[in-house]
Amino acid sequence: MSQYFGTLAVVNLVLAVLAVGLAWAVGLPNPLLWGVLAGMLNFIPYLGPAVTVATSFVVGLMTFSTLKYASVAPLVWIFVNTLEGSVITPMLVGHRHTLNPFLIFLSIAFWAWMWGPMGALLAVPLLISAYVLQRHLSSYATTRAS
Repeated sequence: MSQYFGTLAVVNLVLAVLAVGLAWAVGLPNPLLWGVLAGMLNFIPYLGPAVTVATSFVVGLMTFSTLKYASVAPLVWIFVNTLEGSVITPMLVGHRHTLNPFLIFLSIAFWAWMWGPMGALLAVPLLISAYVLQRHLSSYATTRAS
């Protein structure tokens, strides 16, 4: 579990750095604040990125004079977060835990469907627990048979 949350923390730290760069490049005020906001809220599946997008859009509306410029940061953040959540994080978690990334994606999709955001948050730890339990039971059955 600690490896999973450590991997998630590193991914969110990289996202925070990307958010600082994005906010600075787009011209949003307080880029460091955007990095902290994006990095911390990304620990909350679905809801965290949605709050980040909505907040960046509202601040963009207050900062820029046109809707076109106000929507740049939220649209780029949606792209970055979708890439991270659908490709990068499942690949990294799958590689670190020798789990199939597609199995991780299916687990997140299933538990998010069953329990909503809490299910999405618990999906990978549940999958890792089931995987470890299966490995222990398999090794126990092998030693009992010998």
